[in-house]
Order: sequence, then structure tokens, then C-alpha cells
Amino acid sequence: MKALSVYFLLAMSVVCSATAQSVKLINSTHQRWSGGVAGRSGDRYGFTIEFSKYKKEPVPDTLWIGKKPFAIKVGENNSFRNGNTKLTRSKNKLTLEINENITKNEYYNPNEPPQQQQPNTSRPPKQYNGVALLSYTYKGHHHYFEVSRIMNEAQAANYP
Repeated sequence: MKALSVYFLLAMSVVCSATAQSVKLINSTHQRWSGGVAGRSGDRYGFTIEFSKYKKEPVPDTLWIGKKPFAIKVGENNSFRNGNTKLTRSKNKLTLEINENITKNEYYNPNEPPQQQQPNTSRPPKQYNGVALLSYTYKGHHHYFEVSRIMNEAQAANYP
């Protein structure tokens, strides 16, 4: 009886792992930039994340970089036009290319009143130590994928 129980558990784990959804980081880039308007700078991030081995397509909704949330918006005609994400579908694979900028305005105009900083009410739903956190829905449940590191650090861009 004990051998039958062990066999059953082993068979179930093989079935579950064979049908389990897989998420992996294909590429991640970061580039600091500055220029344009005086006192403006920022960080440009790019992430390519692949979902595979799924029955129902996962639906990504939010990307956190640090504690700053960005809604996932698929661009028109699968480009970055009016969006921050390109989606590629192939046989049982969904690949997201996400590009996002974090801009800092350090320009000071003595004729303008100072802006009040707004409290951050959209904290990541879970603590993470990586660079970014992707939230997505799969089979009716929220899941999270942590981007642990930047794979390609681009040279800083200085614009006139």
C-alpha cells in the first residue's frame, strides 16, 4: 500500500510539472540618460520575459521598478506606439517586451510654486530584492515574477 502511495505521488508530480506554466527572463537592460530640458535625467529599462507551458494565456497587468508601478499597455499594431509593451505569440509561448522610463525633473524655477510630493499608495504587493516585479493573472490567480538582475548595462546617454 505504501509503495502504491509513493507511486501515485510520483506520477502526480510528473503530470503537474509537465503541465506547469514556466516564466523566464530572456533579457533585461538598463541605461541612464540626461539632457533635453535642463535638470532632466532618468533611467530607461527594457525587459523581455517569456511565458511557456501554459493552458490558458497569462495576463500581465503591472510592472514595479523599485516601488514605482507601471501599467502594462500593449501598443498599437504590436509596437511601442501608445504603449510600453510588445507582445509576441508563438506555439504555446507568449513573449513580452516591456520598455519603461523613470524620469527625474530637477529643474528649479523660482517663479513656480513648489509641487507637493504625492504619497505612494501603490506599493508592490510583495517584498522583493530584484530590479523589478511583474504581476500577472494565470488561471484566475495573481502571480508574480521577479526580475533579479540587469543582464545588459548600456552606456549612459547624454542628450543636448
